[in-house]
Amino acid sequence: MLPPTVVEVTEGRYRDRAAERSLTIKALRTVGGIMNANDASTVQRRTRRVIAAVSVNPTTATELEKPKTRVSALERVVFGDDLMNINYLGLGIKASRPVARIQVRDGSGTQIGWGSGFMISDDLLLTNNHVLPDTTVAGASRLQMPGEDDLDGNPIAVQVFNLDPGRFYVTSPEDKLDYTIVAVAPQADGTTVSTYGFNRLVGATGKLVKGEYVSIIQFPNGGQKQIALRQNQVVDIFDTFIHYETDTAPGSSGAPVLNDQWEVVALHHSGVPETRNGKWVNIDGGIWKEEEGEERVHWIANEGIRISAIVADLKKRPLQGEKASLRKKVVSG
Repeated sequence: MLPPTVVEVTEGRYRDRAAERSLTIKALRTVGGIMNANDASTVQRRTRRVIAAVSVNPTTATELEKPKTRVSALERVVFGDDLMNINYLGLGIKASRPVARIQVRDGSGTQIGWGSGFMISDDLLLTNNHVLPDTTVAGASRLQMPGEDDLDGNPIAVQVFNLDPGRFYVTSPEDKLDYTIVAVAPQADGTTVSTYGFNRLVGATGKLVKGEYVSIIQFPNGGQKQIALRQNQVVDIFDTFIHYETDTAPGSSGAPVLNDQWEVVALHHSGVPETRNGKWVNIDGGIWKEEEGEERVHWIANEGIRISAIVADLKKRPLQGEKASLRKKVVSG
């Protein structure tokens, strides 16, 4: 499901940013690396968001006023402190529930691939344009949830939902922001996808700085839900894209990229392959051939579209009536 044109453009952007990325990586390896790799105002804005994300109740709210709390937040961002409140795991499970496997089908109903996507309101799903490029494909494709195993390793029964592009469908081409937002239809018995919740989109910047780590919840190769957790370092943030080093595979297109507060910071859309003389390299170091499949490509990095850019683009769309109301539920976050 990853068109060569998308990969080529992504690889070009990655190559063009080599000098900036090299400086970032060099700065990250110094003492106080994240502070050196980002301007001070960016780190301050990020720190404020981390402090604001601390969960408190009335009996512990005064803890936020203590200097130690502010210092801990700063350490988490600047010095890469890996200690987390145990609720981090529960919040991660909550963030994973709205992530769905997409069975991509053409107008005749024939399966043509797999993708990932996630609910961004009770009604709307976000994925890539190259996963659901038009209303015909969207209308024929199916959403499968939850697509994961239980604690004993057994597959949980899948619920299947149709998509409803007639109710809502907004897209940006793969050579622009490469996103599609589409409505999800209820099942015949009236069951809605809302039981899985949704991941709110935050249009503000400051959710991430270079050098932080991200997690990706995905359906690699159309299999069961998996997470790329930790050691997934962001090495570049620019314009409308971020580059990060993490494990993804075919079928991961459309997955959410999340920060340590489980905020969605980007929409994953493409890998960056190692190239030699303009040709892709496989995992054995040889020249990759198409018949090997995408899982044999030696991917060296990944690219995501920044959520702030997607929200800004969505706000500009001339929508009316119910479509405008459905959009408001997303951008108001």
